[in-house]
Amino acid sequence: MQEKTKKIKVAGSSVISDCNCEQFQASGSSRIEGNLQADEARVSGSTKVTGNAHLGELSASGSFKVEGDTEAKNVEVSGSAEFMSKINADEMTISGSSQIGGDFTGKTLRVSGALKAAENVTTDTFVSKGVFKIGGTLKGDKIKAKLKGKSSAKDIEGGDITIESEGTGRFSYGKQGSLKAERIVGEDIHLENTEAELVEGDKVVVGPGCKITKVRAKEMDVDESATVKEQETLE
Repeated sequence: MQEKTKKIKVAGSSVISDCNCEQFQASGSSRIEGNLQADEARVSGSTKVTGNAHLGELSASGSFKVEGDTEAKNVEVSGSAEFMSKINADEMTISGSSQIGGDFTGKTLRVSGALKAAENVTTDTFVSKGVFKIGGTLKGDKIKAKLKGKSSAKDIEGGDITIESEGTGRFSYGKQGSLKAERIVGEDIHLENTEAELVEGDKVVVGPGCKITKVRAKEMDVDESATVKEQETLE
């Protein structure tokens, strides 16, 4: 096993083999041939990791790319980050843009910028005030999105699911954002500006701007401006 270095700082252009350190700082251009292991990584320049990344804290205000798997405790992306394989992070905050090629798993994921995930996103809490495009299932105990632009997910599964338009106040009809999904399944569901084939839950509120093919719920409230083709009351 490679001995851990206290601090590695890259200000110019560098190519580094497997990197194991307490602190990694890159304000220049760096390429790591192999794995990056660091208690703390701060990237304000450009860094590419050809292997896996095992990190404590990651702050990416520049450009950061990992070709392998990523494990981290806390990830903050204010620049651009691309995780080409799967990523597991306790806390992840995206105010810039981030792409994930594999599955994301974690405790909390916050998006105020842009997220594009090719596979599934599984987290205890998902909060979005930006734009997200998820190729698989978005799954969480609590899912809350204030829509900006066009967001989408193949399926959404959760406990408490709240999708609101960007305008102020509950049930405010805003043209600024929309969500498209095939299935939305949860317990307590509130939707605005949402298009879906199926919505199913214990309590479902279909608000303004929604176009739903079928709603199945124990309790449901459908706004007069919403379109629901079929309604089924569950026992």
